[in-house]
Amino acid sequence: MIRNIKTREFFQAGAWTPDASAAQDFPDTHELLVTCARYQLKDIELIVQTGYEGPGCGEIKVPLPDPFSEAGSSAPQPAAR
Repeated sequence: MIRNIKTREFFQAGAWTPDASAAQDFPDTHELLVTCARYQLKDIELIVQTGYEGPGCGEIKVPLPDPFSEAGSSAPQPAAR
């Protein structure tokens, strides 16, 4: 799932929903990244549901870089000197 870090809403087919159960599922990371680029999503994190129960065990949160910022660019950056 993709969640907006600021609003805490979940992405669903071009819109946002507060309902995690309505969030769009992605078959693989490639489709997730293509979707992020297509919709120019910013301030987002990937939420991976683990299926485990207990404090801190139910999900893994991974902040995703803005695909259109310099940090999110796939182009190689010059080495710092």
